[in-house]
Amino acid sequence: MDFFTDLLLILAGKECNCPYCGRAGARTFLSIAKCRNPNCSRYNIEYAQRFEIRKETGQSFPPTSRPAPSPGGSQALTSPLSGTFDAGANRMDIHYRNFSGQEKTFTGDRRTLRDRKKHISVCIAPTGRRVALAKERILNRDEVESQVPPASLTGIERQVLAYHRKRGSTSPRFEAIQRKYPGL
Repeated sequence: MDFFTDLLLILAGKECNCPYCGRAGARTFLSIAKCRNPNCSRYNIEYAQRFEIRKETGQSFPPTSRPAPSPGGSQALTSPLSGTFDAGANRMDIHYRNFSGQEKTFTGDRRTLRDRKKHISVCIAPTGRRVALAKERILNRDEVESQVPPASLTGIERQVLAYHRKRGSTSPRFEAIQRKYPGL
C-alpha cells in the first residue's frame, strides 16, 4: 500500500512550499496540502515520516512546483513573524474568529484604527503591518468600534471648506459640513 501511495504522490502530487506556514517540502494533492511542519495546521505525521525516510535513504525528490516567494510580497509565509512594533500605552487586544472558526487575539495600536465599511483596519504587533478584520467576526466588536476615531473629512468636504474659508463666503453645503464637524 505504501508503494502505491508513494507512486500516486509522485505522479499526481506536487512538492512545494506549504501554503499555510511557508515551509518547503510540503505536498499538495487535489488542493489538499500535507505539511511536515508539526506547528502547521496541515501537518500530516505519515507524510513527515515518509519524508524523513526518503531523506535518510538519499532518494531524490522531484523539483518544487513553484519558486520561493519573493521577500517583498509574501514575507509572512516564508519567515516567522518578528518585528519591533510596540503600541505602548495605546495597546488594544482584538479577539477575532477567522473564516475557519479559529479564535485569535491580535494586539494592535488604537491610534491606527480605521473604519472601512465592513472591516476595521489596524496595525498589529509584532510586525506593525496593517490588517483588515471583518466587523462581523470581531468578538469584542463594541469595545473596538468605540475606539475608532470619528470619520474624517472626505476630499470634497475638504475642498468645500477650503473654498469658502479662503473667500469668506458660505453655502448650504458648507454649513452642513460645519454642523457635521463642529470642531473645524
